[in-house]
Amino acid sequence: MSGWLRRNAIALGAVVVLVPASLFVSFSSDWLSYWQQRASSPVAVDRGADVGFGGAKWRVTEVQRIRSTELPADAGAPPGTDAVVVSVAVSPGEATAPGCLFTLEETREGAEPRSWSADTGADIDLGLGLDVPLSCDPEQTGDYTLEAVFVVPADTGDALRLNVEVVDELPRYLSVTL
Repeated sequence: MSGWLRRNAIALGAVVVLVPASLFVSFSSDWLSYWQQRASSPVAVDRGADVGFGGAKWRVTEVQRIRSTELPADAGAPPGTDAVVVSVAVSPGEATAPGCLFTLEETREGAEPRSWSADTGADIDLGLGLDVPLSCDPEQTGDYTLEAVFVVPADTGDALRLNVEVVDELPRYLSVTL
């Protein structure tokens, strides 16, 4: 070993240890906050069950699948798609209803899960004549029913779950088997 390496061995060893340690400390807090703000811990519930979550009681009351052949011609739905309409009863109790986000997830054996966000009615008119909210209404003070509408590929199977995310509950989210 040369004279310079021998004189600086302790300093070089400290660099080899401290650089990875400081990188770990710097990025671990970001990584932890990422997982705490992401829906990553499901609370599994069966269809039709009342469950308290996010300051309200939730219950899926009906699931309707409208095949692509049954959709109105002027609905604006892409070819080869079906609509899944999920009716959800929300009972906020004494407080106002929480804001939420709905996703529909398909889990097929041997395949990657697929998921879709709810269509809030801006792009596709299914002609269902829904006079109920299409998403959570944080200003609602009493019990109400909403209809979450999802446009999915026609080859979507029947193994579906409705995921309900409430910001105050993250990383937990409600996952209802349909």
